[in-house]
Amino acid sequence: MITRNMKHKIMSVNPLLLLTFLVGLSNSPVISATSRWLYSKQRTLKEHKKAFVPPRYATTDHRSFSHVDKFSGSTVFRFTDKMSSVKLAAVTDPKNRGVGSSSTPGVTSPPRSAAQLVREGMYSFRSGDVVGSVEAFDRAESVDASVTPFLWQRGISYYYKDMFQEGSEQFRTDVKVNPLDVEEIVWDIACLARLERVGERSSLGNFRSMMMALPPGKKDRRKIMSVVYSLFRGENGVREWDLANAGASSGAGSANEFYSLFYLGLYNESVVGDLTKASYYMRAAAASKYSNGPGGAGDYMTSVAKVHCDLRGWI
Repeated sequence: MITRNMKHKIMSVNPLLLLTFLVGLSNSPVISATSRWLYSKQRTLKEHKKAFVPPRYATTDHRSFSHVDKFSGSTVFRFTDKMSSVKLAAVTDPKNRGVGSSSTPGVTSPPRSAAQLVREGMYSFRSGDVVGSVEAFDRAESVDASVTPFLWQRGISYYYKDMFQEGSEQFRTDVKVNPLDVEEIVWDIACLARLERVGERSSLGNFRSMMMALPPGKKDRRKIMSVVYSLFRGENGVREWDLANAGASSGAGSANEFYSLFYLGLYNESVVGDLTKASYYMRAAAASKYSNGPGGAGDYMTSVAKVHCDLRGWI
């Protein structure tokens, strides 16, 4: 052990003499051989680390399951009785983990929670399995009925299954607990417009007479969504150009740019019925920097844009 006196003596050694001693020591055959051996071991360890690729089941992909509150960046999932925000831990691919199943014959896994089933539904949708996503969301509801007004993901899946009546009902249920979310209102308008186009609401009058609205004097905290809201409701003289300009002015790769392109695509498909323009805008949204960059990695809506293009054959 080095004592305080020894440290003092070492510190008091002439630096030039100490340097001369170290240089002489480095030329020692024993020291040189030892150094070469340690260096070779270090290189071998680094090469092994580079060559090692962890198995897929050991990875964590938060993008498959977490819901990121748009524009705030916070990862939350809300569906409790008191509407409290509960953070969902990132989990791995359920198909690799065997969520809710057991690979051991004769062993029964514990029943899956509503949260697990919702994550499974989100993963299924991201994978393009819309039918499977609805089934998972339905099972989540059967496990815990309190999640029903928070299953906005199921409403989106209903839209892509052409179950527009069910989609409208889901979004209207959502608005009862979240009246300031413009996207619930916009998706409901999209469902109503599609219902009218296929003739299922012809006896109930124009879909615009059934549109929901924000409470008087209230608005969505996201500026871009105020423009989206006015466009879908046909208010304030807002046109497509206004929404496109609002997104472009935010800069390439921004969330606003993505959302302007996405909802221009949805608007033209559902309300206008112009599939050419809808294809142009939705493909641009799916290919945007935000959709394919780190900023939009955990945003469920970027997956919706890509699934939309895939289902329509717009890739």
